[in-house]
Amino acid sequence: MTPLEAEVLARAHQEWVTIAEAASIARDQGAEDPLEAALSCALALAGQRVARVGRYVPGPGFVPWPQMGGELSNRLRAELADPSMSDPLEAQSDIMIDAV
Repeated sequence: MTPLEAEVLARAHQEWVTIAEAASIARDQGAEDPLEAALSCALALAGQRVARVGRYVPGPGFVPWPQMGGELSNRLRAELADPSMSDPLEAQSDIMIDAV
């Protein structure tokens, strides 16, 4: 487990970790591309089955996505690249990592 994965997982045991927060942690750890590092971290933790990736939805709260592997990667990247979002940082703040 990388230092980024360990830090994100530790925080995810306390509270959901947004992709934006994971990117901030990656930046603090010296990542050249913090957003890519955060995405790789989220996918790695999900692949290890120690965390789930999903979206915060007002009302129900965290809603985990059922996809795994390449399908999860595709969905995560597509959700972050969705041009219909009025605020480009909205997805980074709404997509979260939750420890299992």
